[in-house]
Amino acid sequence: MNALKIFITFFLSIPVFAQLETIKEFPRAYESQEIWDLTPVWISNNEILVFYKNSTKDTIFSRRTTNSGQTWSNQKFEQVGEGINYFYYDMCLFKTSTGRLLFFFVSADHGINCYFSDNNGISWLETTRITGFLAADLSVVEVEPDKIILSFSLNRWLTRLSTDNGETWIEDTYYKPPSRIVWRYSNPHFIKLSVSGDPLMAIHSSSNSIIYSQLSTDRGNTWSDTTRIIDT
Repeated sequence: MNALKIFITFFLSIPVFAQLETIKEFPRAYESQEIWDLTPVWISNNEILVFYKNSTKDTIFSRRTTNSGQTWSNQKFEQVGEGINYFYYDMCLFKTSTGRLLFFFVSADHGINCYFSDNNGISWLETTRITGFLAADLSVVEVEPDKIILSFSLNRWLTRLSTDNGETWIEDTYYKPPSRIVWRYSNPHFIKLSVSGDPLMAIHSSSNSIIYSQLSTDRGNTWSDTTRIIDT
């Protein structure tokens, strides 16, 4: 559980409050429960929604706190696999500038799926299927209200674009990812560097677990050379 403690510590240490909060261990429904792929999103200054999986990866749960992690709601079932070989893989929660929540997950037989919520995650509606194939390393950036880009990796950096706040998705290169022949891209992330959205940073890792960054001033039409950030 050390990784979970670090994760919760990070989110509680964001300087929203002047005083330090007492760090609480993320709760488990039973003593031997394993928490996998804990994925949080801030709803407000004090409210956090967290999605996570069990060790068998066939169920997605959630918990909610309204006091910055001092106490948590009971565990709630969000998605339950259909059949003995139905597994969930990568997950991502994202809050748009309109307050809408987007929940992305990769399932064994449905590829990348997306649900949205306009009531802070109390209920969810399914969007159009994003892909029909398995992928990994989901990340999201909002270019402007209603315009959202999902990045993921499948040996190379791929993207999908939504222009209706996450309800439908198309194959598009509004942001063009870096691309090199015989280069395997993992953990792709776009970071918008201005209000216009044209200057951006790309962060990704290689098959050797080296983390790189690159800069673009024209939405990815051209990229700087890679800068090595971290050797892991």
